[in-house]
Amino acid sequence: LAARVECGKVRQLSYRHVLVLPEPLKAVSADSRFGINGANGDWTPVVRRLGVGWVRFENMKWPFVSPEPGVYRFDGSVKPWQVNHDAIFKGYADQGLNVLPFLFMIPEYASGAPANAKEGRRSFYPRKDNALFGEFAFQVAARYGGKQHPGSELKTGDGKSGLGYLRVYEIWNEPNLTNADWGAWVGTAPQYLELFRVAAEAVRRADPAAKVTNAGYAGIQVKTVDQLRVHKYPDGKCPLDFVDILNVHFYSGRIAPEISQDDFNAHQSSELTVEQEFRRLLAWRDKHKPGMPIWLTETGYDSAGPFGTDERTQAARLPRVVMLALASGIDKVFVYRESGSTASMHAASGLLRDDGTYKPSYLTYA
Repeated sequence: LAARVECGKVRQLSYRHVLVLPEPLKAVSADSRFGINGANGDWTPVVRRLGVGWVRFENMKWPFVSPEPGVYRFDGSVKPWQVNHDAIFKGYADQGLNVLPFLFMIPEYASGAPANAKEGRRSFYPRKDNALFGEFAFQVAARYGGKQHPGSELKTGDGKSGLGYLRVYEIWNEPNLTNADWGAWVGTAPQYLELFRVAAEAVRRADPAAKVTNAGYAGIQVKTVDQLRVHKYPDGKCPLDFVDILNVHFYSGRIAPEISQDDFNAHQSSELTVEQEFRRLLAWRDKHKPGMPIWLTETGYDSAGPFGTDERTQAARLPRVVMLALASGIDKVFVYRESGSTASMHAASGLLRDDGTYKPSYLTYA
């Protein structure tokens, strides 16, 4: 209750909760160092009001756009998901938001999963043919990149291309988490790196001006990203030759970011603090590919669940980990994620609750 003294007496005043946000930014741009992970176009105005310039889009998934070999539909007609990529990307563009999609998952017809693979897990195994994933990458970049293509190169019925919605593409997600029960890539590191090159080259064929990032690695340790340098292709090149932006993830779980020496998502421990790990990562970059930007495309805190604490702690730590990363030299930081409060693994890390109401972390990040 607010109170004030009047005629020598204290009078109690009624009050109600009020959301206090900064003034909305008049414009956001690709130069923004702030982003958020998202998948629901309905939240686009809320994301724009937050003030970030980037959205890392989670649903650019191959099965969502290709129900059968050689067929691609981006209009939301592919069941059962019915994700309308055209409408979502247009909505982001209309709000001035830049989009980083990660190209992800394998449809049943292209999966190389063994017959005994667990139900629902076949999409995370290496493909039967990397060229098919390359076709997927080409079709996405041809449609949403900046270059027009003849209908003979497109697998869509409407022949749309060069829509100009996308300029950066991420190939897969967390390929170093390989557990068959929950990992994003149930294969080897060399298998991923072979797929990565095929997809990177396909994106650049579709849009020569496009930038490519590796799949965001779980963890920020140099030993994790160094495989981009040491793996060699038959022609002598390495994956790092095809990486325009280095991409990593970091989560300190229930530990404050300033003192954390563990990444609970990556199952990594270190003798160094996260700030020291960031600086070691930048030194590796400066030695092997000077000038290459480094984006932290996932970081955040659960407000419940096995890695979480509560909404107050989430709100307090989120801006601190963002500032720590930026101050260490990371170029952009993307918070995970726009919505979610379910008390399960990483499902409570949203800035909005499941019902769409604001958590305190929305306000501290804004």
